[in-house]
Amino acid sequence: MRVSGLRVRALFGFYAARLREHPVQEILAGSGIAVGVALVYAVLVSSTSITGSAAEIVDGVAGRASLQLTARSDRGFDEQLATEAARVPGVIHAVPVLRSNVMLFGPHGRRSVQMVGATPELAALGGEFTRNFGPSGLRLAGGLALPERVADSLGVAAGESIEL
Repeated sequence: MRVSGLRVRALFGFYAARLREHPVQEILAGSGIAVGVALVYAVLVSSTSITGSAAEIVDGVAGRASLQLTARSDRGFDEQLATEAARVPGVIHAVPVLRSNVMLFGPHGRRSVQMVGATPELAALGGEFTRNFGPSGLRLAGGLALPERVADSLGVAAGESIEL
């Protein structure tokens, strides 16, 4: 299908006439389109940023791990299943990990977080974030580590207690 130069000029002529007749409507329509495009772009950028950050954390903890066995419910699965999975040919390291959503209570309020617990075998996966996690475990005072933002929102400092 061929579009002649005359048809394109006619379209521009019609639009110019509409613009002269309804300038405010056209400015608002153009602004709305620009804002919509900007919002879509912002959502795409933030989504990519969040996904990238989560991937970095997983890589930092899991290291060279390539397979994961995950329970379908909050109840987890029997410890014997993890033992059997460790015996599967080709499995070099099996690291049990406990994840649970919990509520933390501090002097300045409460916060819902995801608690993660692991055995010392986690260090065998070679993750960058597990370098201080040796045979005796991660060296933490009291056994709990909180990101600084979470600790600040709860109003607690290093060495202080919180309620789980």
